Amino acid sequence: IYMVRNGIAVFDLPNSIKLLEKACNFIYSEAKKGKKIAMVGTKRQAKEVVKRVAVEMGLPYVTARWLGGTVSNWDQIKMNIEKLRGYKEGMKEGKFDKNTKKERSMMRKDMARLERMVGGLASLDKLFDVLFVVDAGFEKTAVREARGKGIPVVAIVDSDTDPRIVDWPIPLNDDNVKSVSIVVEEIGKAIKSAS
Repeated sequence: IYMVRNGIAVFDLPNSIKLLEKACNFIYSEAKKGKKIAMVGTKRQAKEVVKRVAVEMGLPYVTARWLGGTVSNWDQIKMNIEKLRGYKEGMKEGKFDKNTKKERSMMRKDMARLERMVGGLASLDKLFDVLFVVDAGFEKTAVREARGKGIPVVAIVDSDTDPRIVDWPIPLNDDNVKSVSIVVEEIGKAIKSAS
């Protein structure tokens, strides 16, 4: 923090840029090794850009709500992903055409529920290797689970969060849409340049 003015923390931008570069270098090296990187941004300010960059890069992502146990109870999440895939393939191939209208309606509702829960993670066959998070304080469950499993965490950290809870902190105002977008896009560029 550079200074506090009228109760608002002003970040030391040259330091933030240095830490962003370090985080991008780490992400680049992990992507180069073929590691899976997941993006998490469930705050209103982050949802759109996280989903857009993740889809462009073909990354797993979470923008709805982090499900407690996504990392620690991966087997259960994987079962939900497989169930969602089964629904999608079945619908495409017309496997459910013989089912009653009511059964198909219930399947569609379940499919929509699963899409909200694990749709962004559907590309995963195994647990991701690195976690990128917008707002480590807001996504503390995701950070805690990843750290508990030894998964490195790269995160935007605001003045209200201890930067030591993540491996690669990027100190920044996580409520500012513009700054969040810049960081997420830089992380996306680092991944793209590794492929």
